[in-house]
Amino acid sequence: RTSAVNTSTSEVESTEETTQEQEQLVITGSFTLTVSDPAALIAAYLSNPDVEEAFVSSLAASLPGVDSSMVTIPSVAMVRRLSAAHPRRASGALDVNYQIVMPLSLAQSSGISAEGIVSSSGDMLANLGSALAAAGVSVDVIGLVMNEPVLKVFMPTTTTTNTTTTTTSTTTSTTTTTTSTT
Repeated sequence: RTSAVNTSTSEVESTEETTQEQEQLVITGSFTLTVSDPAALIAAYLSNPDVEEAFVSSLAASLPGVDSSMVTIPSVAMVRRLSAAHPRRASGALDVNYQIVMPLSLAQSSGISAEGIVSSSGDMLANLGSALAAAGVSVDVIGLVMNEPVLKVFMPTTTTTNTTTTTTSTTTSTTTTTTSTT
């Protein structure tokens, strides 16, 4: 009788991956824009990508440390009148919503603050008037009021991936030999 037991264990290497991103400042805000023909500006915004770029680049140029790639314009909408008692005018107001996402360290070194954004209305007005004219939009920009934005620090999540694979196999064999004599 012969018995044999073979056991083998193999382990695949363990991998661990950690992703660390820097803190981001997310600025969400809006400004009220008074123009000579709000319907024409809305139509141009919806049909001409250069108009959205005019909003983006004007906002970026008005704020220290902000690059156009950090700015998005989720919506531009006409301000609705609450009462029909106002006479109809050709000029009107638009609400322009924006979001800026930038590294917190850059925002701090550039001095970005809610007060600074609100006080940038004059620069934004001048920049936007020129940018819209360059985009081929023929509306007069009459006024612009930056509303107080919300600034939030976003701490990106750290992603960790662990993988360990273990394989164990056992083989048992038994051989029996019988001899008989008569």
